[in-house]
Amino acid sequence: HGRHDQCCAKFGQKLFDTLRESIPDTDSSIEIWESSHLGGHRFAPTVLDMPSGKMYGRVGPSLINALLYEELPIELHRGNVFYPAWLQVVELEIRKYLKDRQLNGEIQITQDAFPTKNSFEAYFRLKEKPEVNWKLKLHQQEFGGPNSCKELSADKPRLLWVKDNIEEIRIDN
Repeated sequence: HGRHDQCCAKFGQKLFDTLRESIPDTDSSIEIWESSHLGGHRFAPTVLDMPSGKMYGRVGPSLINALLYEELPIELHRGNVFYPAWLQVVELEIRKYLKDRQLNGEIQITQDAFPTKNSFEAYFRLKEKPEVNWKLKLHQQEFGGPNSCKELSADKPRLLWVKDNIEEIRIDN
């Protein structure tokens, strides 16, 4: 996709070549595919893990081992391509919150409200800790940033979801 934006060509091809060199031909559990474009030039190079649908951005060659062992920093996770944008943000904010508290487990969204134009709440818990629920509040905010490598100095306004807070809710049995 280098004809459209240099980020893709400059960073994507190098990552693809390094991945090809790093994966032994005998390892049939991993397939590396090259794609012309996955979206978001400013996040190049991007990686899409299938079949999970997890999308990562700014994955440089130095992160190949972390990529192969599914240990990429959470800051590089762009969301799951099977979810709408607001649910991608919910999942990412929940994972950050749990990681900061050294909690791990299967996330269950117990009740979600479809977003209004500017805000929404989602409730979640860990399958392994059903006695605790959390409430996540988000709102939309305008953000300006570069759209591509060609336009680093030009801000393109866009809306994004921003976390307000996460509140713990204990359930008494």
